[in-house]
Amino acid sequence: MDYVIVTHFHEDHIGGITPGTSIAKDGDYKLTGISEVGEIIPFIKIIDRGWPDYDWPVPPAGESAKNYIQFVKWQVARRKMLAEKFCVGANDQIVLINNAKRYPDFEIRNIAANGHIWTGVGSVERNYFPDIQNLPKEKYPNENMCSIAFRLSYGKFDYFNGGDIYSVTNEPWQDIESPAGRVTGPVEVCKANHHANFDAMGKSFLESLRPKVIIIQNWLAQQPDMSVLRRMLSTKTYPGPRDIFTTNIMEETRVVVGWAVGRLKSDQGHVIIRVNPGGNDFMVYVLDDSNENFQIKAKFGPYDCD
Repeated sequence: MDYVIVTHFHEDHIGGITPGTSIAKDGDYKLTGISEVGEIIPFIKIIDRGWPDYDWPVPPAGESAKNYIQFVKWQVARRKMLAEKFCVGANDQIVLINNAKRYPDFEIRNIAANGHIWTGVGSVERNYFPDIQNLPKEKYPNENMCSIAFRLSYGKFDYFNGGDIYSVTNEPWQDIESPAGRVTGPVEVCKANHHANFDAMGKSFLESLRPKVIIIQNWLAQQPDMSVLRRMLSTKTYPGPRDIFTTNIMEETRVVVGWAVGRLKSDQGHVIIRVNPGGNDFMVYVLDDSNENFQIKAKFGPYDCD
């Protein structure tokens, strides 16, 4: 695998540790999430927000984060995997490896990480966080605020992934979602920020991106939040059609969300976006994730790209 991006160091994004988690045969780390995938499919390069020191604003807490760091450092030292810190504003850190000249309109633009956000001018970025030297430790930026965000473009197609950034905050500088949305602009597909929890997918962000397709990677009963789902579905937020896909609606969520579940295009299964050659339109496929055959359950599209 040429590239792997780890948006931040929470266990639902890198893999959790339990008493039964296996230890790697050769490496000094446990096999879970990204480290288990890397054991099966070697990575050429991994990109995250913390390499090489993993100490800003403080070293990541928790066994899962420590295991991930051990995995990366072991792979770099023993298997010559490359590791890099995400470079905000760049569009040349992640590039096509094969036949790049055939696809001159392909780009991955690094939008945000660690409170730094691309300005939209060249590769210039701006720091939205205050100097942590002037903050008490309990007010340091948290892991979600520091998430990596990027935009993938091919032809007329654009896709946004912002990890777990959000906009409902105690301090204006903690809102990374809104300015990241403004500089990203309209996209065809958006992975819902912070699993569509109550604090994410704000009105300003949705007005900026106006996605035709939103994918919610949900795994808790409060995901998606009812008010957030209403906002994403409403044409008062932004005009035009939109389809929403979720990966795993829980029964408790159905009770709370109620009517809105019926307006989802899918509420269970892996969601795959396939952009057709040229980038003028795309398809959405939903796969059955109840077994490892991953048969196609449904397909939607083609959706035209603006």
